[in-house]
Amino acid sequence: PFIEGISHDAIVIQIPAIKKKKGKKTDLEKVLSVFDVAMMRFVEFEESEFPVSHYSILKRLIYISKDVETQKQMDVEDDFLDELRIREETHEELQMKLEEKEKLLEEEKKRAEENRLKLIKTAKFLKSQNYDTQTIINITGLSQHEIDKL
Repeated sequence: PFIEGISHDAIVIQIPAIKKKKGKKTDLEKVLSVFDVAMMRFVEFEESEFPVSHYSILKRLIYISKDVETQKQMDVEDDFLDELRIREETHEELQMKLEEKEKLLEEEKKRAEENRLKLIKTAKFLKSQNYDTQTIINITGLSQHEIDKL
């Protein structure tokens, strides 16, 4: 129990054992380059120097090197960013639904206009067949004013 209590899991990385192309750093070497091994501390770096896929790893590495107060602040920042991501995803979903509803509304308007034109065509035909206005109104549902304009 005592030995297990003072030991921990670790991953040992032997950089020289990693095969690489001449003059190019591997992804792992890029991530590990944020350490100053001689001083056992992180070096200042820009996130933009790394691919987005490395951000979470870098964030965790920085996290374990900071004091407790900084870790708490980073936790709050992570929670905020998670909430922001959720809201952004929700906004995108709602935007897509809105666009879909607007498209359906346009289609309905188009169908309604097509139906209206059919009713007008029917009313013209009925009028040409000498049907009285009230009968045309009953059949088509058009108003007296619309029929009079035909």
